[in-house]
Amino acid sequence: GVSCFLNVICFVCLLKKTPRHQNTFRNYLIFIQVLLLLNDVSIDVLFEPIPMFPAYAGYCMGILCSVGVPLQYSLACAVLLLANVGVSIVVCCLYRHQTIILS
Repeated sequence: GVSCFLNVICFVCLLKKTPRHQNTFRNYLIFIQVLLLLNDVSIDVLFEPIPMFPAYAGYCMGILCSVGVPLQYSLACAVLLLANVGVSIVVCCLYRHQTIILS
């Protein structure tokens, strides 16, 4: 619940408070925020991974797990989403770097 509330605040700030001269950069930030929202929903709602420490094991208690989707596929989806977030952040930094160099 807290994460969804903070995501809504972030979307409002990105859409309403971003200056006009940074519209292209805002699109990168909105894409990153959408990916983070999808990751929050997938980890917190669709499957909830519960690690069992100190053993290297775990189980899940989410909607996808109750339907019968294996934990490996759900975790692979979360890893892909997080990798996409990392790549998007790198692309966003490269875009900012290129705009600073051009000016």
